[in-house]
Amino acid sequence: MASRGKIIGLLAERVVHIGGLSIPPGLYAATVRTSLSSQHRKKTLEITYELHLNARDLKAVRGFIADERGASMDATTAVQKGYFTIA
Repeated sequence: MASRGKIIGLLAERVVHIGGLSIPPGLYAATVRTSLSSQHRKKTLEITYELHLNARDLKAVRGFIADERGASMDATTAVQKGYFTIA
């Protein structure tokens, strides 16, 4: 069962590369979601992080080619590796 999510901040102290994009240092909005999954009779808690970039953020992102109002991307691996700090 997945939760609706909670809005948090993710802080990048240096450039973070996600999916071919270079996210510059800064504070970004994100959603953290937790879900309980059951595999092989073992229950595990899964946590995912979704990074939200607004139009101003996207102008500073190297590798993003478009004129968009915003974008969201999975940042779970980057958070787990310590590239983002939860603020």
